Amino acid sequence: CNCGDGFKSCSFEGQKQLCECEPEYGLKEGKCEKCNCGDGFKSCSFEGQKQLCECEPEYGLKEGKCESNI
Repeated sequence: CNCGDGFKSCSFEGQKQLCECEPEYGLKEGKCEKCNCGDGFKSCSFEGQKQLCECEPEYGLKEGKCESNI
């Protein structure tokens, strides 16, 4: 498999490679890439080149990164 750094598992569906990433990584163009979501992020993904961060409940999204609401 060629899933990049931070992959948890890899499988194939026919000729298509399917990568599962560790929590601090998101799938970008078929490979796992490290997220830059700040502290308190639950998960991240990529939409094209744009990083999308999902924050823990006590954190909010500010300028694309998770920051404490406290």
